[in-house]
Amino acid sequence: MQTLYFSPGACSLASHIGLEETGAPYEVKPTLLAKGEQKTEAYLKINPRGKVPALSVDGKILVENTAILTYLARRFSEKRLIPTDPAEEARCIGTMCWFSSVVHPSYQRSHRPERFAEGEAAQATVKETGRKSFWANCQPLKPGLARLCRANRHRIVGAILSSLGLISEKKIPIIFI
Repeated sequence: MQTLYFSPGACSLASHIGLEETGAPYEVKPTLLAKGEQKTEAYLKINPRGKVPALSVDGKILVENTAILTYLARRFSEKRLIPTDPAEEARCIGTMCWFSSVVHPSYQRSHRPERFAEGEAAQATVKETGRKSFWANCQPLKPGLARLCRANRHRIVGAILSSLGLISEKKIPIIFI
């Protein structure tokens, strides 16, 4: 049995969506970031980094969306969650890394400026700079994401987009069409 530690509304949604896409049974353990549950002694035994997501698989803990999503895609290869061609798989993993290391941090700044600055004026600047950076960081991904979204293939990228609020059942922003 797999157990996913995640926080509703956080980027860990990508791993939750990926796990759901596998169709495999799993248990969820909500870890509420707003309440600081990721910093509790009990959770730090699961993930000493104090971050979500974490996936427990046969007593082993996997952390970080990119690692968890890659694991799920390989473990459940019949679901075609990631390309099977090695070069295309590497490009997909590269896209996940780009989201984790570049896009997500700018998104955080635009939505949680209080984490990065004190005072309303400084937070407003961080928020606006984060917003501009976020959309600028998405631009290089536009052609490939549009192709993946239209083809409805390799749903791992869709999981990441959903976790950032870029796609939902109701909309796919113009940037990705």
